[in-house]
Amino acid sequence: MRKIIILTVLCLCNILYLRSQDITGHVFSKSNTPIQFANVILLSTEDSTYISGCVTDSLGAFSIKTSHPERKILKVSCLGYKTVLTSIKNGKYPESIILPYNETSLHGITVTASRPVFAYQKGSLVTSVAGTALARSYSVQDILEQIPGMVRTASGGLEVFGIGSPVIFINNRKIQDQSEINRLSPNNIKNIELITNPGAEYNAEGRAVLKITTLNKNDGLTLQLKGKFEQNFYPGTNNNMSIGYKFHKVDINADLSYAKSQLKAIQPQETNLFSGSSNYYYKDDETEHQNSHNLEGHVSVDYLMTPKNTMGIEYNAWHNNNKSKRQVIFSRFLNNQPSGYSHITHLMQTHTNFSHINMFYNGEWTKYFKAQLNLDYVHHRSNDSQEVNEKEMNDFMQTDCNGSSFLNIYAGKADFDYTFNNHIKISFGTEYNHTRDEGWLEYDTDRMPSTNFVNIEKQSGTYVSTNIDLDRMSLEAGLRYEIQESKYNNRIDNGGNVNRKYFHFFPSFSISSKNSSWNNSLSFSSRTIRPTFRQLSNANYYITDVKYQQGNPLLKPSYLYILQWNTGYKWMSFNTSYTYQKNYLSIVFYSEPSHPGTIISSFTNYDKIQFLKTNLILQKNFSWWKPALTIGLLQPFFHCQYRGEDVSCNHGQLYFTVNQYFQLGKSYLLSLYYYHNSGGDQGAVRLKPYQMLNFNVQKSFWKDKLNVSFQAYDIFHTLKFKEKETINDIFFRQTEDYSLWNYSISFIYRLNTSAIRYKGKSSVKDDINRL
Repeated sequence: MRKIIILTVLCLCNILYLRSQDITGHVFSKSNTPIQFANVILLSTEDSTYISGCVTDSLGAFSIKTSHPERKILKVSCLGYKTVLTSIKNGKYPESIILPYNETSLHGITVTASRPVFAYQKGSLVTSVAGTALARSYSVQDILEQIPGMVRTASGGLEVFGIGSPVIFINNRKIQDQSEINRLSPNNIKNIELITNPGAEYNAEGRAVLKITTLNKNDGLTLQLKGKFEQNFYPGTNNNMSIGYKFHKVDINADLSYAKSQLKAIQPQETNLFSGSSNYYYKDDETEHQNSHNLEGHVSVDYLMTPKNTMGIEYNAWHNNNKSKRQVIFSRFLNNQPSGYSHITHLMQTHTNFSHINMFYNGEWTKYFKAQLNLDYVHHRSNDSQEVNEKEMNDFMQTDCNGSSFLNIYAGKADFDYTFNNHIKISFGTEYNHTRDEGWLEYDTDRMPSTNFVNIEKQSGTYVSTNIDLDRMSLEAGLRYEIQESKYNNRIDNGGNVNRKYFHFFPSFSISSKNSSWNNSLSFSSRTIRPTFRQLSNANYYITDVKYQQGNPLLKPSYLYILQWNTGYKWMSFNTSYTYQKNYLSIVFYSEPSHPGTIISSFTNYDKIQFLKTNLILQKNFSWWKPALTIGLLQPFFHCQYRGEDVSCNHGQLYFTVNQYFQLGKSYLLSLYYYHNSGGDQGAVRLKPYQMLNFNVQKSFWKDKLNVSFQAYDIFHTLKFKEKETINDIFFRQTEDYSLWNYSISFIYRLNTSAIRYKGKSSVKDDINRL
């Protein structure tokens, strides 16, 4: 029976292989210049339906896999050129295709052919950058903000709506930190792929994946100088120099950045604690000023051993010095009667050093077998000091705290691909991470306990996935198996030691179909969210004599099961998903009966939370005007306890973004971005509505070598997050206003605009994120 099955599979593979044939060629302009990013589509002669397609590379070359190519139509199109149709008869066709120019001028406005910027492909949202208005953005962060589904967080970062921060890859390599994004030039990016339901080949901890693909780099020198000067309440600057040199088999890249920033945060809070017949009410009027200096460096070397084998090494490091001063007017009430009034000053300082080494090997051992190997080492050290001065009437109290933390990560990862033929591919791999996190925190008062701990984690995983790609349909299935072992040692109290070990399977599956106008995809995946090292620590952080924060070494990983459907038709795309999350991890407030009136904020696991999420993307290009509208809805299903009663937290969030690009004459580019969120529930936290309006105008000089930009971010200062939480016996309300608004002038100069990009693939990104 086993022999029959094996013979049957081999016969099927051979049949698929024999039926397939490559259609190859080159696309040139009338001046005999290769055209990159031309769309080459194979159509049926009977009804002109879509069969297959590809995009030309930097040499204008294309290759399409198909079966029975005897009578077909080859359609070739590109931005700024006329579309050309070529007949294929008896397998014969011209190997060189010439595209005529298609450009007209209308009152100084350049009008060219255009293509959709956003499109779903096999369940992923692909954003085309090269050949679009996005390629003229000042920074990659500006592009990411335009991607449908990406939204701003309270601290100014970017995340996927309803999912969280994505794991980012550049040319199939995980990035180590966000500075790698800043090193990229928008005009060197081919496309960006957002995967909101990743498969088994990705670490189970990433809920979403963002893949950035750059253009090929040519031999020679590459230089990029960037400068940004911004102003809100305080001035700030960010400067960067990147240099690269590629000669034959050696590719060297180096990077140096310095940033100075100041931040004014306004964060009023109100807290009610109901304890028996007592009602404790605390009011904080809080203002904070932060001053930060950051220095970063990076160097990498790639060596091309043979045309199909590459190895390299990368080192990057940064140092950050952050100082902050927080002024708090703290009012206390007991049963609606004033019980205290104090002025509190927090003086905090943090010195952080980070270094990372990555070594890699990428090889194509045979025509069918490929391998990627990576080794990583990370060292992270942070020294903290805090001084809290509390003055109430004639009483004065000072609390000092000093601490330090050390993190070391050793990791390795191996990935392999085996391609049976043009239709069937199998991927498999394994990885191992060893993390040692230790730290201590000492107070000069008995009111706050000191902490000293070490946490050792060992994580190993292996996966296998298969991909069957037919002309109009593709199937993907995978299975990932992970083992996580952690040992938490409380060096002060051995009774606080925690040892745990987890075994878990993460299956995934997707099926996609496409034709000339429609594409559909149905996928399922399982993921996990592990607590951060800060959340697992038993350290206590002092706020006031009645408020402090505390970690929770007993936290468990959270597991997610996601079913998603994507569909797209020409200028419209739509997706919807259902998520079931077990052991939902969130912040919690509680009080200690032994200390009446004291409130502790910490972290806990809830039994579950569920989500329904939908996104609708509408886009249409009108020559020089390119608008796009995204509408999203996130409906949670969650319950918690408040004052002994079950409380429903099911208020949904509705958001929409409007992106508008105006390609004007004389190399001007104008863009407007508007984001509105209706607010709603995020677990036990309820947000009020918030919004943001951005404006940007750019001009290019010297054949796009110099780009100057003026940007107004959050013009009306409306990106403020007002939230409340009702949990246990506590009602909490606050406003987070980090003064994210700013006006900035930026410049970027590029000499030889080839991409500066290291080809290795880090295996420690998830652990670095957990810092």
